[in-house]
Amino acid sequence: MTGLLVLAAVLTGGFQSTVRFDSPGLREQDGGFYPVFPGTETVFMDSGPLRPGRVFIIPVPPGVAPELDFRIESVSPTGWDGFPWVAVSGAVGDGMDFREEYVSAVAYPPPEPVRMMVVPLAGTRVARVTVDPFCFGDLSRYASAVSFSLSWPSRGGAAPVRGTLLEAVTPEGSVWWRERGRFRESPFWGRPWGGSG
Repeated sequence: MTGLLVLAAVLTGGFQSTVRFDSPGLREQDGGFYPVFPGTETVFMDSGPLRPGRVFIIPVPPGVAPELDFRIESVSPTGWDGFPWVAVSGAVGDGMDFREEYVSAVAYPPPEPVRMMVVPLAGTRVARVTVDPFCFGDLSRYASAVSFSLSWPSRGGAAPVRGTLLEAVTPEGSVWWRERGRFRESPFWGRPWGGSG
């Protein structure tokens, strides 16, 4: 079976998970290849090669900086030594009439196996954590199991995400903290999407 297994625990003072990746598939694109796993999205950074990544959205309390810790639990071979890895070099065209242009991936610094950034979402702050199994710089091997944890000082005022928009994107059993204060107003707030003409 090809796939992805996620074991997760949500805590009011943090989050921990172990992600297990089964055998990847290989997709061809414009003379090159990139790996895929069911249940992941395709990610790339700085014109680097296309890779599968499992993204987690985890609510964090206001005013805290979560600490990320991770460990590669196991590494597996793919048998794909020497396959050309494809990258996106940019978009070609104008407006809605554009397409991505693919090139062979050049040498690049391998990404961290787990990356995090904190962003505002749905009235709170969330940590967007990406687990990247192809973190060794080539297609010959991948991290088949990765554990990670986020930690922060325990805070009161948490409520279950059940019944909110966050329920659709956060792990089961998540809690969230309402962000207090004023949010930036969108320049589109209250304006019509189309004009008359």
